[in-house]
Formats: sequence, structure tokens, C-alpha cells
Amino acid sequence: MFHIIYEDWTPIEARTHAWDSPLAGHTSSPDGISGFLPHEHQPVVDHRTAPTGEFSTYTHPNGVYTYEIHESGQDAYGDWTTIKVGSQFYLFCDYDQHGAGINVGRFTSDSIYKEFELVGSLGRGHPDPTVGFAEGQFYLITQQSSDYISPGPWVDGVEARAGVDTNGDGLIDQWTDWQVVKETYDHKPGFARVVDVQPAQVDLTGLPAGYGFKFEFRVDDTAVNVVSPIMDRVEMAFEPGNFQKWANANNTIAEPEGDHNNNGTPNLIEFALGRAELPQLQRQAMTLEIPITIEAIEDEYQLEIWFSENLFDWRAASEQLPTGVTRSNAEENGNESQGLRFTIADQLQKLFWRIGIDEP
Repeated sequence: MFHIIYEDWTPIEARTHAWDSPLAGHTSSPDGISGFLPHEHQPVVDHRTAPTGEFSTYTHPNGVYTYEIHESGQDAYGDWTTIKVGSQFYLFCDYDQHGAGINVGRFTSDSIYKEFELVGSLGRGHPDPTVGFAEGQFYLITQQSSDYISPGPWVDGVEARAGVDTNGDGLIDQWTDWQVVKETYDHKPGFARVVDVQPAQVDLTGLPAGYGFKFEFRVDDTAVNVVSPIMDRVEMAFEPGNFQKWANANNTIAEPEGDHNNNGTPNLIEFALGRAELPQLQRQAMTLEIPITIEAIEDEYQLEIWFSENLFDWRAASEQLPTGVTRSNAEENGNESQGLRFTIADQLQKLFWRIGIDEP
């Protein structure tokens, strides 16, 4: 859409207010030619005082204009110029403060269809400003002797760090260093006054996997005179583990003891084995092969098998094997799966086993 923000002179004798107005109209067009209907959208600025119901006129070079008298005195704005930075809109204008002279006004909003908020002013004298962006800097050009350059909306003086609880005790075991963070800006291709924003980021590549995290930031209010940083929001992005990816692919929750397909095999076992059914004893060779996927190994899950001859006394295979049982490593499908192979002697009449996955 193409947008025009204009001075609506109906509530003020604009000739006595630098040809500015407390009311800024907003209209738009799909092609920049058709449309542009007056008062099409909500005014982006409306600082009118109380209407009196009385009307008067004044002369403009183009003719005689009628306006409604308002009380008390009104601030007036005009010669609008705009830029969009990320998702935020900024308007700069002549700011004719009632009884206090004129300088540059600055407004902002998160939507061009809302009323903008006056957030500051700068300079002295009638500015007729134009705002733009070039080579990483924002430029505000005025008809006064002073123009203005800014690195952008981000305020210097913000540092942040993040930490990880590596053992699940609720305490942070490893922190990053404190890092200076700030946004970066670049032109949005194809647009003259739209600037893309790369959010301020903390480098987390040195942190290990863990059970919990914590984020801290601190600000230096003296880094920029008069302006204090305001933290709007923080987003933490996590690289999912392989079990989480498996759960996402199966439209379920990564709950180890859950059973997403109600087949009797817990989710974690199904993920670790790479199959929905439990392995069976190959009676001809008297072998029991228990696979574990490379994805489970990468997540640091460990395969454990327990044996029992009576269902009461269980021994972990990693500690002690029953008499007549030997163990070797198994490998299936190249590097897609590894695991354990147990060879069981024929003379064993009865042997029970169960499978478990030890979480990291």
C-alpha cells in the first residue's frame, strides 16, 4: 500500500501556526494513483483541544479556508516524513509548540493504522524534515544549519548473558561472559524507507546442553544522555534434541514414559530402538539383538538390559551376565543403528529380560 499522512487544517487557523495542525489525516492507495480518499483511516495524530462549535476563516494563497475554533491553544504539527524500522513506524515533523516555538517532533507506533505517540523533540527552528537511511546510519535532514545522524532506535549500554543448569539441581553451572548487545540495521530490498532489523543477540555457542537456563541483562543509564534503554521482550531459541525432533515428527510430547500410539512401547524406548516393537529372541541362532539409534546415542541416552531367572532378582548386563549368556556389540544398517547382541546357551531353561534407557 501507498500511504499519505497530511495536515488537516480544519481545527486550527493554520496561517498563524506555521501552516501546521494538531490533526494529521491518513489515506492510502493500492497503486499510488487511485484511492487516496480524505479521512480514509483513523488520524495518526489527533491533539485537538476542545471544539467550541464556532467557525472562522483565513486566507491561503489557494483560497479561503474555514476552520473550527478550538480552546485552549493547540500544538501543531506538519511536513510529515516517515520511516519504518523493523515492525515500528516513526514520524518526524515540524513541531510548533503553542507559545514555545518550533522544532522537530518525533512520533512512533507499531501500526500505521493506529494513533502515533509523541515521544520526543529535538533541535531549534523551522525544520521541514526528511528522514532516511544509508550505509548503516539514519539521517534526519532539516532546512536549519544542523542535520542529525543516528545509529538507530537501539540505545547503547545494554549487556546480557545466559547460563545453563547442567545437572538438574535448579542452579546455573555455566554462564556466558557478559556481552554488549545491540540491533543492526539494513535496507529492506525494494523499499526506500523500510529498514530491516537484526535483533540483538547473545552468543550461546559455548554453552552445553542442560536441564534449565537463565537469562540476565543489565543497562548503563549513562551511556546515552537522557535516554534509558527499555527491554521490550527476550526470545530464547533452543535447538531441539533428537528425542524432541522424533516427538515433533510423531505429533506427540517428548514424554519418556508416554505411549503416543498405544502399542505398549514407551515413547523413549520406541525412539531409542528406532522401531515400534520390542526385539525378539532369534531362536535358530539363540541371539537377542537390541539396537539403539545413532540419534539416541547423540542425545547421550544409554541402553541397558537386565536379566533374571526368577522375575525377582535382576542384574544389569553391564555389571554381571547370567551364566551361559555372552555379549557383543551389534551394528545394523551401517551407521544408522548400533546396540547390543546377546548369545544365549541352549541349556538355559528360563531367562527373563527387560530393557531400559538411561537418560543423560
